Parts: sequence; structure tokens; C-alpha cells
Amino acid sequence: MPRREALMATPTQQLDRASDRFAGSLRALASRKTLDLNRAAAGLRPGTLRSAINARHDRLTNTSARATTAMRSQMQRRKDALNTYTRLHATLSWRETLKRGYAVLRDADNAPITSAEAARKAPQFTVELHDGTLPAAPLTTAKTTPPKKRARSTPKAPDQGSLF
Repeated sequence: MPRREALMATPTQQLDRASDRFAGSLRALASRKTLDLNRAAAGLRPGTLRSAINARHDRLTNTSARATTAMRSQMQRRKDALNTYTRLHATLSWRETLKRGYAVLRDADNAPITSAEAARKAPQFTVELHDGTLPAAPLTTAKTTPPKKRARSTPKAPDQGSLF
């Protein structure tokens, strides 16, 4: 039977070689990390940090100024649009129509009367004008026809005569 030392010789040699390689790689890793740390520390000098902070402060100030300008411009555009829509609403409002000489007829339930037939059938109604309302009632219940429009006379073309 082989001796104990002979059986363990090969694994022991392998372990010794791996241990030597590990120690060397550990030293190499530590020196690489030390170099990385030194490079990073070189960038952490107060002057370098101040210049980076100042650069970012300038960038933030510029961005803030642009955002403020954009916001004011957008607010002005929206204000102009609101003024435009307000004028349009005032122009198209039915109350503005009353100011141009029209009237709204309302029945006893305050609902608008939209036809002559409905006005004839209502015993009383109110007439709303631009400056107030008046009570009213139809004069007759007979159906009236609107006046007939006159036929337009077409002017005769002037006689050119014969060209031959």
C-alpha cells in the first residue's frame, strides 16, 4: 500500500501552486484598485469640485431662464386665446342678438316660443328685449300669411342689331 505522504503529494502541490497564484493576483488586484482610487481622488480636489459645481449652476440658471421665458410665452398665448374666445362668445351670444333688435318670446313656463303657431296658441307670453321683458298676448288667433314678395323684373338685354 502506498504511503500517506505519496497519496497527498499531488494535491498538496496543486494547492501550493494555486495559493501562490492567488497571492499574486490578490496583490495585482489591490494595486489596480489603489490606482483607480488615486485617479478618483485626483478629481476630488476643491478647485475641480468648485468648477464642476459652477458649471452645473450655470446650466441650471440657463435652463431656468429658458423655462421661465417659455412659460410666460405660453401663458400669453393662452391669455390671447381666452380673450379671443371671450369676444367670440360675446358676439355669438343670444343676448347680443337682442341688442341688434331681435326679441325672444317665452310662454308661461318661461320656455322659448319658436313658431308663430305656438305664439297664436299661447294665451299670454312675454317678449324679452335687450333692455327688459314685456307681457304680451296674440291679437288674433287667425292664421296670417306673410306678404307676397314681388317678382323681380329682369332687365331686357339691349338689342345689338344685325352684324351683317
